[in-house]
Amino acid sequence: MDDDRPPSADVGPTWPPARPQQRGYPLPIHRAWITFTVLVLNFLVFMAMEVAGGSTSSCVLLRFGAKFNYLIAQGQWWRLLTPIFLHIGMVHLLFNEYALWLFGREVERLFGSARFILIYILSGLYGSWASFAFSPALSAGASGAIFGIIGALVAFFLRNRQRFGELGRRQLTNLVVVIGLNLVLGFTIPGIDNFGHIGGLTSGFLLGLALTPLYTLEPDFHLALGARVVDRNSLTRSAWAVALGVLLLLLLLQVGLAITPIDRLDAARAANCL
Repeated sequence: MDDDRPPSADVGPTWPPARPQQRGYPLPIHRAWITFTVLVLNFLVFMAMEVAGGSTSSCVLLRFGAKFNYLIAQGQWWRLLTPIFLHIGMVHLLFNEYALWLFGREVERLFGSARFILIYILSGLYGSWASFAFSPALSAGASGAIFGIIGALVAFFLRNRQRFGELGRRQLTNLVVVIGLNLVLGFTIPGIDNFGHIGGLTSGFLLGLALTPLYTLEPDFHLALGARVVDRNSLTRSAWAVALGVLLLLLLLQVGLAITPIDRLDAARAANCL
């Protein structure tokens, strides 16, 4: 299929935040195994696309599940999820893998694997929805999800600002600069799906506010230090935010179906490939 509209690529942010300084008592740091798993999965999917005909081919992108408004409107809602693991060309893949390596590890270490994957997937879904609602282009990329975990990192330092003090304020400033620069680039460089970025960023920030771990010390005289670190905002307590996020996404999908113009010529384009 030769689509006259170039595929839209999400190019992820590239600046890492510094590691948080531990003041008073150490934060529990989790292993970042989900991040490594997603990195490997992205690479394997990319290689499969190259073997199938090339990751820049519109037909290959469609067959592997890229966001395509006509097909989503026909009921292929899974195309809101699969684009998170697709990339258009090697440069696109490397940018997003690098950004995920930098930011994903930090967020997973601070939030834990369960909260990380929930934020990553839901942010990616919201990014795909925003692209579906506001952009007609065929698109793919992990940047909506990556912007989501950056938004969650902003939320983490906001909610823990008293603990981190000046360091936390510097972290927030750095993150805002990263976000601002990348959004400006998204609006000025053709082919970047900035609607996906904004959708992922917004949802990731809101989820981060709800899911951010809030650590405190509780007395425990069975331990040598006489206290233990406790998360006052465990995932069990904040699971309502995930449920609300899923319900809101389903509602917004119906809104998107109502407001998104569908090009009937896309039916012929899809038929040529599928």
